[in-house]
Amino acid sequence: MTPHDNRRSDLMFDVELLVRERDRPADFPGLETKTRYRKVLNEVVDGTDIAPTPIATIGLPFATPCVARWEYGRLYGVYTPPLHAAMPTGNIFGGYLTGLVDQWAGLATYSVIPDRLQVLTVNMNMDFKTPAVIMETRLQASVTTLTERKAIVQVLAWQADILLFEAMVVEVLAPWRVKPPAEVAR
Repeated sequence: MTPHDNRRSDLMFDVELLVRERDRPADFPGLETKTRYRKVLNEVVDGTDIAPTPIATIGLPFATPCVARWEYGRLYGVYTPPLHAAMPTGNIFGGYLTGLVDQWAGLATYSVIPDRLQVLTVNMNMDFKTPAVIMETRLQASVTTLTERKAIVQVLAWQADILLFEAMVVEVLAPWRVKPPAEVAR
């Protein structure tokens, strides 16, 4: 296989998770600790969470029903983009995919951080491999680096075992300046 070959059906579960629970910052929650963020993740998986206004406004589903499961530092799921996300050519608008990546990176970060911190995207690099179309899409988001102030998240997507894109998202972890919104403070 060449480095540019994007046909790898085994990538979905073979991407190494570089952040392990045992390597978390000292005051970050272990997996057994219940947090409001993890409650949101559980609600996303079971379909009871609702989309925050900015996500609903641009037409992205709030990861439901596409997040099938989460674990420490990682999300998995399947999603079919809606018709309104396609350009007249049939390809999915890249900005729509970028919004989806931003959402998935934040949710993956929710699985590893304490409630006292918020997630702020400061950098995103999308490497599109092939055009996406309206069909079932597998997604995976993995936290690859975690410090007290930063998380780096890799988001991958496949359609019919073809790698669509790889994104690297840098999230700053900052204390809340104001009371957390209702979506998080449950």
